[in-house]
Amino acid sequence: MTTASATLGETASREPVIDELDRRLLNALQMLPRASWRELSAIAGATDVTLQRRWARLKKERIAWMTASCRTGHIFAHVQFACELRSIDELTAALSRDPRVLTVHISAGDYAVLATIAVSSLGVLTDFVGAGARRLPGVLSVRCHVQTTTYLDGSGWDLAALPDTVRKRVLAQSLPPAPHTQEPLDEREYAIYRALFFDGRASATHLAKVAGVGVNRAREILASLLEQRRIRVRCEVARPLLGMPVAVNLHASCATDLRQHARAIRDAVPELALIVRTAGHRDLHVYLWMPALADMLEVERRLLASTPGLRIGERIVILRTVKLAGHLRDEDGRLALDPDSGHPLSTPVPAKESV
Repeated sequence: MTTASATLGETASREPVIDELDRRLLNALQMLPRASWRELSAIAGATDVTLQRRWARLKKERIAWMTASCRTGHIFAHVQFACELRSIDELTAALSRDPRVLTVHISAGDYAVLATIAVSSLGVLTDFVGAGARRLPGVLSVRCHVQTTTYLDGSGWDLAALPDTVRKRVLAQSLPPAPHTQEPLDEREYAIYRALFFDGRASATHLAKVAGVGVNRAREILASLLEQRRIRVRCEVARPLLGMPVAVNLHASCATDLRQHARAIRDAVPELALIVRTAGHRDLHVYLWMPALADMLEVERRLLASTPGLRIGERIVILRTVKLAGHLRDEDGRLALDPDSGHPLSTPVPAKESV
């Protein structure tokens, strides 16, 4: 198991990995993930050739990559596992191999392993936390929090490396907020999502090929999926190498519907990665990403000031993120590779499943 000191070490001890132009490029890709290199050139302040060369290096070094997340047709749940200490590595490995498991953390809390899962029904969820959990190595007990509402998710977090004037201009080009639909992806839509999961900047020609449709039709399907927020294309980064090695999970309660407050909360607390509501006690789950644990008090102060009615009940420090958004990570947060094939250890959400 990775020690806390290895994961939460001071950023000053790390050699710089990327420079300011790299940061601006990554920030531009976070905000406009499928923009052309010419469009990104105007935003990041460098030629399109330079940006393509920078991106090729960042991608090769597994510091950043483009992917997609599926936001429809699933029930999401946050599952906590108490387990034998000697079984932590084996348990996280078993969970990480399951495509229904999106995220796996090792924590400093009473429940040492945390997982976020996406399943097609409550019946599948029942099996996962019941008979399925009993088959997992070393599990002693399980707590399950079923997600009901997403206020902010990780795809909206960004590096804030661009000047404010540029950020405002870019945000004006972003898709306006739209109601989420829970309609499951059909066969062609899933094929496009799966291709984007492995390469969020895949060409329309490639998307047309995997979906078995013409290029124009592929563009139409993709535009519809993005506009309806059924999938999100995102630029993922190795946060520890970007000076954000600390992750903290808060379990809180809040009677206020935060949908109208979400944008203002993220503006006040840029360290916010996720706010979701769950069914049960302490019904608000919050994830924060920050440079150091010493920042926690100030971040929490801003969070409380900007979130009406928020009451924090539990603070859990994440010692290591093993898997995030379907992609396994190494100890530096880079995209993990299979030692035999050299391919990324990544698992898109399955199209269909049964108990």
